[in-house]
Amino acid sequence: ILAGANVSEVNLLGAVLTKADFRDAYLWDANLNGAKIQGTNLDNASLWCAHLRNVEGGTEEQISRAKLCNTTLPNHIQLNSDKDCEKFLS
Repeated sequence: ILAGANVSEVNLLGAVLTKADFRDAYLWDANLNGAKIQGTNLDNASLWCAHLRNVEGGTEEQISRAKLCNTTLPNHIQLNSDKDCEKFLS
């Protein structure tokens, strides 16, 4: 369980994170390209400058529960990748 952890600048390229708990975690500038995130809890996770371009199993609903700012999202996710920048800058 990584809930509330600070895992900024971590390289999780291709990692299997199925059903991992990143609730309230800081994943700033984290590389999750190619990671398997099916069922991963991203509730209130801070994904500032995080890279999620080729994640596998991620849903729009799942990723929408995270805080996003300058986040690289998968093409199938139609969220604003800067939707929470004001929360980071205040």
